Amino acid sequence: VWAPPPEAGGTDVTVFGAIVNRGEQMLELVAVTSPIADKGGFRTKSGPEGESVGIIRLAPGKPYAMAPWRAHIVLTGVHRVLKQDDKFDLTLEFNDGRKMTVEVLVEPKGGHG
Repeated sequence: VWAPPPEAGGTDVTVFGAIVNRGEQMLELVAVTSPIADKGGFRTKSGPEGESVGIIRLAPGKPYAMAPWRAHIVLTGVHRVLKQDDKFDLTLEFNDGRKMTVEVLVEPKGGHG
């Protein structure tokens, strides 16, 4: 899971990466939180024109790649300066009540085409 550094003076951070539902039932990613941000959510595209979405659906046994052109995580109100090679925790919450904390690496977009 990775995030490009925010633009100078920006307080929004987008988060990308792959997630796999290893269960046998549809699973929904319903919330995200991080100690470095005021709020977390989901958006369909990067930038101010992106639309908010309420959940990310995860089909059983199939990887879902969060990417700029499809639903991904956005953190708003980030209260820490983030630069390349920084790391921060992100907690994912699913519709079945489970939570999972992952480490996000801040790195440039170039390596992820």
